[in-house]
Amino acid sequence: FILRAKVKKGVNILSAKTSDPRQWDVKQEVGNGGKHSTTTVVCQKIAPSSRNRSNSLFNEVVQMNFEIASFSSLSGTQPITWQVEYPRKGTTDITLSEIFICQKDLVGIVPLAMDTEILNTAILTGKTVAVPIKVVSIEENSAVTDISESVECKSSD
Repeated sequence: FILRAKVKKGVNILSAKTSDPRQWDVKQEVGNGGKHSTTTVVCQKIAPSSRNRSNSLFNEVVQMNFEIASFSSLSGTQPITWQVEYPRKGTTDITLSEIFICQKDLVGIVPLAMDTEILNTAILTGKTVAVPIKVVSIEENSAVTDISESVECKSSD
């Protein structure tokens, strides 16, 4: 399959590498236009999967690295558009991801459930269960910041 990604100027696409070199061969081609940078990643399976397909719905094939060229011109969220082209099946719809950009040395982003007892009883009672969540970032200097207002949660079901 072929994976295409497009980012705005100021976000650089550094590299794409295979997650499992025994299973996949990955070749990357980068293009830098005026307003956007693009990459085309050709992923080709070189060996049959050693895992049982029923164990997981998704398999990681490729990892991509991005770089911010200048923090002064970029802040907040930056979009990345994705599209996949499968052999004999055609091209998928364009998908949008957003990455949050800040000039801090973050070492982690952690969701914290604000309830001491988490038990999903929805399957037993048929009632939706909502648990408040706080999201914090942890910087390299151990500073902790509440970023809950900048985060949104969605469920596919």
